[in-house]
Amino acid sequence: MSVFRKICLAALLVFMFEMRGVVVRAEVRELPVPAQTISPRQVVKDGDLIYRKFRTTEASIRGIALDMGQIVGLQARRRLVPGRPVPLAALGKAILVERGKRTSAFFEIDGLSIRANLITLEEGSAGDVISARNLETGTAVRATVSPDGTLRVDEP
Repeated sequence: MSVFRKICLAALLVFMFEMRGVVVRAEVRELPVPAQTISPRQVVKDGDLIYRKFRTTEASIRGIALDMGQIVGLQARRRLVPGRPVPLAALGKAILVERGKRTSAFFEIDGLSIRANLITLEEGSAGDVISARNLETGTAVRATVSPDGTLRVDEP
């Protein structure tokens, strides 16, 4: 046996001795996967997903959606491939207001309600505070995106 082989064998034995207490447990787990391709900016619905069995370890599922509740109602940031687990980083809140689009905004104070048309300067999801410009006055305002896609101006 050559010296090189002896060194490699010794290194392998040392490695095996060091790893004897480390147990990597693999288990079969059902994970939600797209039933068909989900395009970027598409909001994921319950019917878009199915469960599929995978052999997993704790390390292999880090950052992966473990149940449909983590996915449904969110928007795909990139293409989601059928049959593959869904990375959480590939999902985000649904964009309700796109940059450069005309939208309605409401301002209320002391029972007085004012409606105006604004051009959005940023995109936003429900609850986000974004910048928009009043079409009539040219004034820039900060407004909160409502779940229906309209804007609510909190301050004049």
